[in-house]
Parts: sequence; C-alpha cells; structure tokens
Amino acid sequence: MSDFDIVETESISSESEYEEEIIDTRPLFGDIDLLPPNAVFATTDRYKQCKNPNKMNLGVGAFRNGKGEPNPLYAVAEAEEAILNMRKSGILDHEYPPIGGSCDLVSNSIQLALGDDSKLLKEGRAVGVQALSGTGSLRLVGEFLHSMRRFHSIYIPNPTWANHTGIFRSSGLDVHSYRYYDDSTYSLDFHGLTDDLRGIPSGQVVLFHACAHNPTGVDPSIEQWEAIAQICKHRNLCVVFDSAYLGFASGDIDQDAAAMRLFADMGIEFFVCMSYSKNMGLYDERCGAALYFSSLKSTADKVLSHLKVASRVLWSVPPQNGACIVNYVLGNEERKSLWKKEVNTMASRILSIRQELYLGLKAAVKSRTWEHIINQKGMFSYTGLSPRDCQRLEDEFSIYMLSSGRISVSGISDGRVPYLVLAISTVLNTEED
Repeated sequence: MSDFDIVETESISSESEYEEEIIDTRPLFGDIDLLPPNAVFATTDRYKQCKNPNKMNLGVGAFRNGKGEPNPLYAVAEAEEAILNMRKSGILDHEYPPIGGSCDLVSNSIQLALGDDSKLLKEGRAVGVQALSGTGSLRLVGEFLHSMRRFHSIYIPNPTWANHTGIFRSSGLDVHSYRYYDDSTYSLDFHGLTDDLRGIPSGQVVLFHACAHNPTGVDPSIEQWEAIAQICKHRNLCVVFDSAYLGFASGDIDQDAAAMRLFADMGIEFFVCMSYSKNMGLYDERCGAALYFSSLKSTADKVLSHLKVASRVLWSVPPQNGACIVNYVLGNEERKSLWKKEVNTMASRILSIRQELYLGLKAAVKSRTWEHIINQKGMFSYTGLSPRDCQRLEDEFSIYMLSSGRISVSGISDGRVPYLVLAISTVLNTEED
C-alpha cells in the first residue's frame, strides 16, 4: 500500500467523526436596506413621466440651449470628426494609455488653471494625472490624502454638492463642514466662513469650489479670496479646489480661475480636481484631471508617483476618447479660441435668463427681494424657495426642481420665464395670503 492510499483511507474514515454542517441558505443580501434614489436623477425621472406639455426640468445639472436641448459645441464636433479620421487611418489606436493617462491633458489642464505661461508648469512644480471627470479626481485625491495617515478630516462648505460627502467618506476621511451660505441674505456668510477656517486643525484638508459654487451660485470676491488664502497659508491647510464649472461664472476662463491662480502666487500647496463635463459638454466621456501644485519640484514628483499608484488601483488606466477631444481643442490656439467663445456664449445665456427671471419675480412678488438671482453665478441659483414651495410647483405646475430650491438656470428654455414667474408668484402669493 502506498503512502497516498494510507492518507486517503484515513481521511475518509475520519469524516464520520464530524457532525454535519448546517448551511444557511437564505439569500446573501436579503437583509440589506433599500437605499433612496439620487435626488437629481429621481427628479429627472419624474419629469420624464409627466404628461403636462408645460412641464419644466430645473433639476438637471447639465447645460441646455434655448430649446431646452443638450448643447453640442462646434469645437468638440470638429475634434470628434478629426479623431474618427485618425482612428480610421491608424494614427490613433485602442492600446492601453500610460498609468496616469494623457500627459497632454494634464499640461492643458494646468494651463487652464494657472494660465498659459505658468511658472509652476515650466519648473515641474505642477503635476497631475488624468482622472474620471470631477468625481474620479476628487475620489483619487481623497484616497491619496487618506493614505498619508496624517490627514484625518476634510472640511467642505455648507451647503455643497451632495456627492462630496460620499466621495470623501468612501476615501476614509472624516467629513466636516464650514459655514458658507447665509440663508437670511441669500449671500456668502464670509464672517462664519473665515471663523470656521481659523478653527480647522492645522494641517487638515479644506475643499473650495473654484468658481460657480454648486448649489448656491455664490462665490467669494477676489478680496475675500485673498483673506481666505491668508488663513489657509497661516494654518498650513491642505487645499482642494473642485473646478467643475470653469468659464460658467463670468464667461471668461481666466477670470474664473482667479482664485486658483491667487493661491499659486501665494506659494500655497493645493490640489485641483478638474472636470470637462460642463464646459466641453463631455458628460458621458468622464474626462478630467487631478492636479497638484507645489513649491518644490521634488515634492511634486513624489505626490505624482502616489497619484499614479492610487489611480492604478482605482481604475487601472483612464479612457482616452475624451482626453483626445480635449487635447485636440486645447492643443491649438485657433480651436481653443473657438471653444472659449462657445463657453462665453453659454455663460451669456445663463446671465440673460437670470436677468429676465429677476425682473419678472421683482414685479410679480414684491414681498421678497430677488437680487440674489442676478448676484449668484454659474449654472445654479439658490432661489430661497422652501421644500413645500418646490413640492407645490411640481404638483400644480409640473415644474421640477430639488427640494432645496436650487434650480439649473439654463434649464429654463427661451420664452418660458413668464410661466415660471407665474407659477412661483402663484405659490408664494397664495402662501402669504
């Protein structure tokens, strides 16, 4: 008898010594909770199901033209045609890109953030990786910060984009808030903001919106940014800018990048999480960049190495079609100029709608002030409407918006302001009667 036969026999004979295992055959995930749907997407779903021909969707966070349709850009369309031809001719293929994605995309993004003649870029103190739009950029930066061990908390504005909390909690950071918006004046709570910044533990992380704050549309002035930057520098805070709406606040890319350039000029280390979803209309391409700006090239090189390793774990390598589009547009001065004009046109439409809405509400609802409609910037406006007001607008007029009262201004199609003014005035005037 071989050794193998002896072992096998002993193994078989020993099975009788064990009691039969009781297997739990219940569904593995039967006891988990059913989570609520995302508020923005749920609002859009209700809008799509509505049969009222007068319905309006003011909840969607995407730019719409005067017809209420997506707004394809000529610069992007030209890029897509050129890229298709390059693929047909074999100039572009579908091989893996490098870890960290497109270096050209990173350079183009740095130039948008800091200007074409950025000293930090030339000296190798501005680095970054391609990421999955703004969400992926934020998640990657959060992952890196948490891996450094000494960063335990991130402080975000109250209110802020709803996804910020989930992104950074998933990264392992504790999420806290600082005062930002004053409901009583529909404006920036600058005193509360600066007081709270001074109370953040030295060396921890703070997030700002680079421009066109979502959801309020309220941005600090350049003088207020200077005071904010001084506090961040004094307390050695790790700053993260969420740059999702560059160009949408003023219509001018350089003007909208003023806060980031101020921080760079003051020698403050910071991250920028940039998205091309809005200002290039590349919502489904998930194209963005996670950038880091340092006072030392050696530090920038180290951070870049960590961002690459972290991105490899999160998504391996990023998709290239969106990056090719962005690079084609930004890599040529003529095409870049055309794109900037198109961004300005989009921003101008938003400003025009704001003005019309302000004048209409000012005349129809005299018991309230409406200056905040034209003082706020970017795609969104915090109207000051209550959750009850918003529900009545949906139930009685088929006007769909978030319960916070945030509206996407570009969602108001040409000629629809009078209907919106009628609906809001009916709800508010009836409420006050």
